[in-house]
Amino acid sequence: MFAALYSTINAAFEAAFGFKKNKPTPQYVMDIVFELFFFFDILINFVLEYKDEVDYKPVRSIKKIALKYIKGYFIVDFIATVPLRLILSGTVDESTLEVCQLFKLLRISKFSSVLDEKNF
Repeated sequence: MFAALYSTINAAFEAAFGFKKNKPTPQYVMDIVFELFFFFDILINFVLEYKDEVDYKPVRSIKKIALKYIKGYFIVDFIATVPLRLILSGTVDESTLEVCQLFKLLRISKFSSVLDEKNF
């Protein structure tokens, strides 16, 4: 949850106050590490069992788990995790890259659903 919170705040900060260049600063390295965490989170969600909503039994079928994830938060996770600033760097202007950073704000919806599931 810390990674999602950091990434969300950092994306909003970069979009509001300017886009940082691709320099090997500590913050840049930290961003890359967090993006790797989110990438592994996507992979884990494809095999993470869940409880059936009808009978509350654990679902362990990889196919069912993957289909539920694809129909649920996969698109949000994928769009928020794709490193658009690295892919599009040099091909579009900086204002477009700043707007692309806002896709990371999509993680807020998943963050709030995790809080709801934990009953905080």
